[in-house]
Amino acid sequence: MEIQVRIVLDSGCFVRPNPQLGYPNFRVGYFQSHSSVPDVRIYADGEELDIYPHLKLGDGNSVIDVWLRRPNGSPKGGVTSSSTLNKYLLDLRSLYPGEAVSVDERNFDCILQFHAGHFRCSKEKRRYFKEILRDGTPGLLRKETGPIAHDVVVTYSLTDGDELSLITNGQTLWSTESLKGVSQNVDIEILAEDDTALKYYMGVLPPRASYWVCNQGNPPPSSLGGTRGGTGPPLGGRRGGTSPPPGRKQGGTDPSPGGQGDGTKQPDTGKAGNAKGKSVG
Repeated sequence: MEIQVRIVLDSGCFVRPNPQLGYPNFRVGYFQSHSSVPDVRIYADGEELDIYPHLKLGDGNSVIDVWLRRPNGSPKGGVTSSSTLNKYLLDLRSLYPGEAVSVDERNFDCILQFHAGHFRCSKEKRRYFKEILRDGTPGLLRKETGPIAHDVVVTYSLTDGDELSLITNGQTLWSTESLKGVSQNVDIEILAEDDTALKYYMGVLPPRASYWVCNQGNPPPSSLGGTRGGTGPPLGGRRGGTSPPPGRKQGGTDPSPGGQGDGTKQPDTGKAGNAKGKSVG
């Protein structure tokens, strides 16, 4: 029996280079939702699973590995992507044309590291961005993007004995092994609250006079749009001597939500030390 599984990324920032470069995994930076609500909701054959305590992905820049394994424990598949992933995934550099844009991977609450799955964009729509000044107050400028993805979907086909699991620090956070009697499909939604928009669009960037933040919260995924040459601004570099913008971590403290954002996220496609990135929101 074959079961179709989908992971839906409501937002995130891809911190691996362009998928065309053939890297063995995708790394997606993520910010948690409020402690009172789950970061992940799971539906089996159309019914939401009652998971308690809430399924949280953690903080402290932890890594959650997403594995698909055969019954004998060996990895199955690998990372692939649709031909339009780069076309519709918001490239952070497109918001700042002509500027070097870098993302500090250390500022995310956690990193989702996918070792398998087919990635595609979903809900491609135009999006408006507004200028937010460094102190968190609105600026006067606005801009509109063309159609960008508001979700990214990762798909899997599980045959008898296959297991999809989320693992952190050697411990299984959740696995399809916990499901009983599923006959058709499983949907795993990784959620993003509106107030994470400032974190994705301000908190991970170096200090600057102003930032472009999506309107009305609901940040879309994004990336930094890797190129074949492997060149790009360093990931994790900070400009010395300046204070962090709202939502940015400093000295190990938690980032402040900084208020309600404009609402799109970009996945970041760059690896630490040589990063490029895109976001989803």
